[in-house]
Amino acid sequence: MFSWFARLTFLWQLLLAFIVMGVLPLLAVMIWQQHLTERAYLTEKSQTLWFVANEKKRYLLQVAQSHKDSVQQSAQTPLVGYFLRQMNHLIADEKPSPTSITPIQELAHAFLTMYQHDAWLLVNAKGCVVLAVQDELMQNECLRDPFWQSTELGKIYHQAAQQTKTIRSGYQWHESKAQIAEFIASPVFDQLGSMQGVLIVQLNKHWLDQFVTNRQGLGETGEINLGFQSSNGQVHGLTIQRYPVSKDYRPQEQRPLEKAVFGKSGMGQSNDYRGEAVLSAWLYEPELNIGLVAKQDLSELMAPLEARRQAFFEQLLSVSIVLLLAILWGSRRLSLPISIISQQVKSLGSGIGYTPLQAELAVSKELGELVSGMNLTAQQLEDQLDMLSAQAAQLEEQAADLEYSNQNLEHVVSEKTAKLSEYIALVDQQVIISRTDLEGNTSRYNRTKASRSLISHR
Repeated sequence: MFSWFARLTFLWQLLLAFIVMGVLPLLAVMIWQQHLTERAYLTEKSQTLWFVANEKKRYLLQVAQSHKDSVQQSAQTPLVGYFLRQMNHLIADEKPSPTSITPIQELAHAFLTMYQHDAWLLVNAKGCVVLAVQDELMQNECLRDPFWQSTELGKIYHQAAQQTKTIRSGYQWHESKAQIAEFIASPVFDQLGSMQGVLIVQLNKHWLDQFVTNRQGLGETGEINLGFQSSNGQVHGLTIQRYPVSKDYRPQEQRPLEKAVFGKSGMGQSNDYRGEAVLSAWLYEPELNIGLVAKQDLSELMAPLEARRQAFFEQLLSVSIVLLLAILWGSRRLSLPISIISQQVKSLGSGIGYTPLQAELAVSKELGELVSGMNLTAQQLEDQLDMLSAQAAQLEEQAADLEYSNQNLEHVVSEKTAKLSEYIALVDQQVIISRTDLEGNTSRYNRTKASRSLISHR
């Protein structure tokens, strides 16, 4: 499996080993530390947005409560109770006198001017609108009629009349006026404590626009979004959005405002109505039927980290270079002696000649033992080679002597053979030699000499 690793030189093996066991873990730890830092930073910013969203909600409830208190105080004004008691005692088609209606109208106009609300309605005990200021179309309408009973205005009137306490409807779509509105209804009692009717005030949403323009703590791109859920389940914005809506953006999940109006609370990263990545915190206020989102562009939040991230990568690069140089130095320090020893072993085996290894190569205890062992082995081999060389020279001398002896022996044998041949020839010429058996028969004889003797006898 690691045969490729075994084919590498010792220097590369050391480099790879140091990188895998030293550099890579360090880089992984540094990158993980940077990731934890960024996540902690985003968590801190998320908590800041969560704090801003809760502060906005608290301020929103304070203002909403002040509106509720102002309507309740207006309903408790003796003039309002006196006027409704008069209207309840009027005969059919009888109109109130100008002296009684003018003061109540002035009170209503002063109230609407002070609090900048849309309409001021006085409804008697029978459910009829007896005074409509800044909404004359509602004059003489009866909220007990079937048409009005299903509207937000009719519902809040019946709740205030039955529960005898101040009720608010929360922001909803007002069908009769085709606009978004919120109503606050407060029962009206006379001096004797008898309920005479209900005061209903229609609130506009302009004060919410002023509320969301305060973006303190949200940076340059921060924004506050408010919305509500209508009776058909659709989400509607309550305030003017700071940026134009992207028509091409199609969200893959619920936006923070949708989560908020559906009663959820939380914080995290998402995409807003522009398709821009944002960090946001969202929550829901049930009394007002309002979802609130505090958000800030992620690009702005991450801007301070960019310089830190750049410095981190520069530091990471510097550390990596220093480590690699140190690893290269250490690897060469360990691999160079081994390389020199390897070359000397090759030269020793090839018979080129062996140079004793220097003591400077012993950079470690193991290499010191290896250097001393190699030098000792090389010296022993050199001594044995010298001895073998001497023996070889001696054998060469003996071989030369033997060859000379062989050559002399051949000469002597040749001379002896020649002399013997001459002697045999002489014997053949002068002597008759024969061999007989026990019976006297001749079994061998000197043919040359015998033939010559026979010839001469003849």
